[in-house]
Amino acid sequence: MNEKAKYILYLITGIIGLIISFFIYISKRKDKIIITKLSCDLIWSLNFFFKGALGYAGAIQNFIGLIRECIFYGKSKKIKFLQSKIWLFIFCLAFCSIPLLTWKEVGWYSLLPSIASVMLTISLFVDNVKLSKIVVIPACLLCILYTVLIFNLFSLIANILILIGAIIGLIREYKSK
Repeated sequence: MNEKAKYILYLITGIIGLIISFFIYISKRKDKIIITKLSCDLIWSLNFFFKGALGYAGAIQNFIGLIRECIFYGKSKKIKFLQSKIWLFIFCLAFCSIPLLTWKEVGWYSLLPSIASVMLTISLFVDNVKLSKIVVIPACLLCILYTVLIFNLFSLIANILILIGAIIGLIREYKSK
């Protein structure tokens, strides 16, 4: 694929990702949060891939996130073998190993989405929606730093929108009680 086509696909996936990102943590239901996050991770996985070498760590993170959301969606629907904490351990280990694969191309930047992904994994695993929204805030801040460092404007805006959505979602949680 030539560079112009990659850039156009980067723009298209970035715009779609922006639209979806805002809505992830607005919901009060865990299953809706997970499905929206799954859709978002699919789009951002492609976006980071089209970004090129500096985005590969983010692409891998989001691809693993797709698998994580499929498992955690099943957990939210009370599928018995998906209730195990072993899934939390497996995904945290997977995210922690990514910098080993991307260090040569990305360097220490690859630590940021890995740490954020571990935090997001915990936020999606816990059943408490309010706690999920609290944990996602520092994860968003790490993702914002990563996207600034790799110059991914779409992802930067998306993470700001996710942060705003999480804060709005928290406010809605507190107002409803």
